[in-house]
Amino acid sequence: MENSKIEQDEQERRKLQEYIFNLEEVQDEAEELAVSHEKLKQAQDLLVTILSSTMHGICLLRNSRFVWCNKALTDIIGWDQEELVGKSTEKLFPSTEEYIRMREIIYNNSAQGGLITYEYNYVHKKGHRVPCLVTGRVLDKDDISQGYVFSVTDFTDRKKAEEALKESEERYRLFFQQDTSAFYISTVEGRLIACNPSYARMFGFASVEEALNSNTDAIYPSKKARENFLKLLKKNKKLYQYESEYRHSNGTRIYTVENAIGSFNDYGELVEFKGFLLDETERKLAENALRESEEKFRVLVEKSPMGISSIDRNGHYKYINPKFIEMFGYTLKDIPTGREWFKKSYPDPEYRDQVIATWVKDLKRYKIGESRPRQYTVTCKDSSKKVINFRPVAMKSGNHFVIYEDVTEQERLRTQLQRAQKMEAIGTLAGGVAHDLNNILSGLVSYPDLLLREIPEKSPLRKPMLTIQRSGERAAAIVQDLLTLARRGVSVSEVVNLNYILSEYLMSPEHERLKEFHPNVKLQTDLEEDLLNILGSPVHLSKTIMNLVSNAAEAMTDGGRIFISTQNQYIDQPVRGYDDIEEGDYVIFRVSDTGIGISPDEAERIFEPFYTKKQMGRSGTGLGMAVVWGTIKDHRGYIDVKSAQGKGTTFTLYFPITRKGLTKDESLVSIEDYMGEGEPVLVVDDIEEQREIASRILKKLGYSVTTVSSGEDAIDYLKENSADLLILDMIMGTGIDGLETYKKILEFRPGQKAIIVSGFSETDRVKESRRLGAGAYIKKPYLLEKIGKAVREELKDNTKETL
Repeated sequence: MENSKIEQDEQERRKLQEYIFNLEEVQDEAEELAVSHEKLKQAQDLLVTILSSTMHGICLLRNSRFVWCNKALTDIIGWDQEELVGKSTEKLFPSTEEYIRMREIIYNNSAQGGLITYEYNYVHKKGHRVPCLVTGRVLDKDDISQGYVFSVTDFTDRKKAEEALKESEERYRLFFQQDTSAFYISTVEGRLIACNPSYARMFGFASVEEALNSNTDAIYPSKKARENFLKLLKKNKKLYQYESEYRHSNGTRIYTVENAIGSFNDYGELVEFKGFLLDETERKLAENALRESEEKFRVLVEKSPMGISSIDRNGHYKYINPKFIEMFGYTLKDIPTGREWFKKSYPDPEYRDQVIATWVKDLKRYKIGESRPRQYTVTCKDSSKKVINFRPVAMKSGNHFVIYEDVTEQERLRTQLQRAQKMEAIGTLAGGVAHDLNNILSGLVSYPDLLLREIPEKSPLRKPMLTIQRSGERAAAIVQDLLTLARRGVSVSEVVNLNYILSEYLMSPEHERLKEFHPNVKLQTDLEEDLLNILGSPVHLSKTIMNLVSNAAEAMTDGGRIFISTQNQYIDQPVRGYDDIEEGDYVIFRVSDTGIGISPDEAERIFEPFYTKKQMGRSGTGLGMAVVWGTIKDHRGYIDVKSAQGKGTTFTLYFPITRKGLTKDESLVSIEDYMGEGEPVLVVDDIEEQREIASRILKKLGYSVTTVSSGEDAIDYLKENSADLLILDMIMGTGIDGLETYKKILEFRPGQKAIIVSGFSETDRVKESRRLGAGAYIKKPYLLEKIGKAVREELKDNTKETL
């Protein structure tokens, strides 16, 4: 029994162990089930999140009722989730019949177990239809009652695009057939695939069929043009518009505006292209004609010798031509408006108001295109003044052009002519008066001279008689001044030297008296040592010097300085001043003072007889400057006046030189000192008279002379001939100058000796010539002593000395 009980206990123990083991397995399975349930829940949450966030509408249907739907579906059909879940789908259909019909279609498709796809216009909550693409599947094909899952996509935008595409295609078809534009499709090889009737007509084909049988290569003006067109299509893969040029079947040019685009294969290669052509031939020809006309107008305006401006109706300057800028110095930036123009060009307010009033009145009075000149004095940007003829021309648009003609020079010449005519008229009058006075004064001058020879030295009558004689002589001097004004053509054939005449005046009693009257005036001279001679009248020249010096002294009531200078000068080009000074060799006589100066208005009248600011009866007769004018004109010279009020005045007289020697033995040099021995000398000067003067001097000194008129001729000459010395003008009007000539000569004749001459002071180019090996520098005009000494020393030891 005990064994039986033991076996029973063992069995119970085994059963307990088995129970405990099974219990542990159940616990493990329970734990695994809990984990799986949690994972399933997470997967479900993730699926719901995905389905809720998709852009497509998602819904679960069972027995035609919504079990679940996402927000995307509610956005598509307008119903909220609360309004859909648990409700029938019938509300999405326009009618019960339509609802039943669609249920049958879905049921029949689901019975086959496949994917259900269809398009349908569902009813939106607001009542309008929403085109949708529906894709669905039954959850269990063996048990349809388990329901369906559907994906719904809003096709509204696609439907609109399709309708627009259809409309576009229809328009495209109609446009393709219409007549206003030429349409074509062509392969890259040049085969025409399609075209419309307008294309055929544009290029001169009888029909579309004839055009299609042609090759598009024929319509291009050149092979290069076709290649460039294809390059543009390859580069611009979008629709490209440009102006093109083609060839008609009859050979004439066709100008078009073309819209073209290329078609490319999968490899990016251009295979065909299509385009629309608008015939712009008439417009293009008109534009070309207009452009040519505008170009002609532009050239005329740009090259016009007159200034031209364009001003709009609001007074803004729209254009000014180059001549305008040259005339006035102002640019569009300086004068954007008429207000700025008037302000700057007429700084005097009173004169400006007068000009503006006349301007406005003229523009209102003139008809369209009418123009009448008005003359004004304009102040330029550099403060200079010019006399301008204005011609405003009104336009239909309200704008107007203005033409500006610079007549400053004409006015100056007119003033000079009037001045000369006035002097001639006054001279004629003075001549008649002088003739009568001369007859009256002859007794006062002649008889005292005779009586003084009879009166003893100690006679009390001698002093009164001398007083009568001096008074008569002074009166005769005044008459002589009148005669100077009247005669013109005073004999100026005597060879004189201004330095000698000036020296005689400075030692004369007249000058001594002047110094007594003006003790605070100091006089300084700077006289050229080798001053050239002139043809003149010593008496009149001495009177001129005396009048200028006296006039300068009178201008300095509180004292000051008079500076007198003489010099030789060669004028290379005309000089415009008070007188117009022509090119040539001159002796210049200059008198400057530090006095009160002369105003511009007075400067115009200073040479008129009896016009003076001096106190009459104390310091002159009023004829002094008139005598200066008459003398300079008798000597065929020129006069220039420069003055600044409060700073002084400078009178510059130009006398043409003469190569004649003085009648008296006044030579300061001996010609034997500079004689040559037949050495060859080449003279290079572009002025014929200068070549002739230099040649005569050198031949007189015993040299063999050849002359040429340009640097190029000098180079050619020396390539075939030789010269011991060059006399080389630095500045020549045409061709290369003296420096360039010397450089080129040194290339094939190193060490060539040369003397540089010029009418100007020593310049950088002169200095460079001397650094290259040239010898002396001589300032024109040519003088025998200067040129003789320079040539002799250069040929002797190449001494470089500026004389």
